[in-house]
Amino acid sequence: MMHRTYPSLVAFLIAVQSMLFFIHYVVYSALVYAFDFGNSLPLLQFSLFALSCLFFFATFLTHHYHNWFSRLMYRMASVWLGFLFYLFFSSVLLGVMAFTANGVSLDIPTQSIGKILFILSFLVSAYGFTHAQKIRTTSITVTLPNLPESWKNKKAVFVSDIHLGQVRGKNFMRRIVNRINTINPDIVFIGGDLFDGVKVHESDVISPLAGLTAQHGTYFITGNHEYVSGAVAKYIDPIKALGITVLHDEVAEVEGVQIVGVDYRDTADHAEYRDVLTSLNIQKDMPSILLKHTPFHIDIAQEHGIHFQISGHTHRAQVFPANLLTSFVFKGYDYGHKKFKNMDVYTSSGVGTWGPPVRVGSPSEIVLIHFA
Repeated sequence: MMHRTYPSLVAFLIAVQSMLFFIHYVVYSALVYAFDFGNSLPLLQFSLFALSCLFFFATFLTHHYHNWFSRLMYRMASVWLGFLFYLFFSSVLLGVMAFTANGVSLDIPTQSIGKILFILSFLVSAYGFTHAQKIRTTSITVTLPNLPESWKNKKAVFVSDIHLGQVRGKNFMRRIVNRINTINPDIVFIGGDLFDGVKVHESDVISPLAGLTAQHGTYFITGNHEYVSGAVAKYIDPIKALGITVLHDEVAEVEGVQIVGVDYRDTADHAEYRDVLTSLNIQKDMPSILLKHTPFHIDIAQEHGIHFQISGHTHRAQVFPANLLTSFVFKGYDYGHKKFKNMDVYTSSGVGTWGPPVRVGSPSEIVLIHFA
């Protein structure tokens, strides 16, 4: 198995690094054109080359070390990627405009437009870094069939995609817990990707979760990042130690409502996911809430009698206009409160970030759910 996997991994890494080289070359070329720098810019060339290699170097460090140097390198790489997205976007727009103007002999001040685009890209990125730090509460109301009287007017909080690791740490977790406790929910759901999948002191970074106060407890399901390192137990065991219930393809009944939690790995495949839900014997005449990390295979959940699915994972792409892609991939269920036939679906944009700590057109949210 290893002799097949290793070459595939190497090929993937080479492809990604080549793409990074290309993106940085495009940005370099556009900067030279827009600001009329000329051809002799060794400092800019070296800087962009070093930055193009920084992400892989930082990623390697974060999977083996958790110290000040690994955090510094990864944060530098993440911040640069945040700026790079809009720099590349501006470079492509500038290239299209320059090519079009040249092709049809239009007198368009493309260099001046390029300067404006790059300035705007820096301003938008700077806004994105600030916006990503602001946690907001998104409130929705859900009506479940046959809801017991004891559940009416109850409040649940759903939080997902916290991504604790080298960028977000214990203080961020404490901020989230404090915000949740001010809501005073009856039950709390954590929808996966609590961890970022890099080297971290697991028990310490999630220790603020011990301060969560909810009458019916806290429930957790895995996300894809809990499987990044291949040793999911190192994340699950500290969570259980805090008294949080981990639902691994299980159903927990809470005062007449079924809380269904499915594992990320077991629900990625269409057929396997169908088998998992079938094995759970979900009672269709009893209200049910499904915790599933990704908003894929919504039809299967509806077929098995689920009344309300809550997911995360998508981050709503974190930055505009990449959210157009997530909307396409997840068939419109990448964000917000939607209906699939008679089933309610809510997909959260998450509260943390992966990669660049940037959000533009995508909120860092905690979801407050009112049951009626």
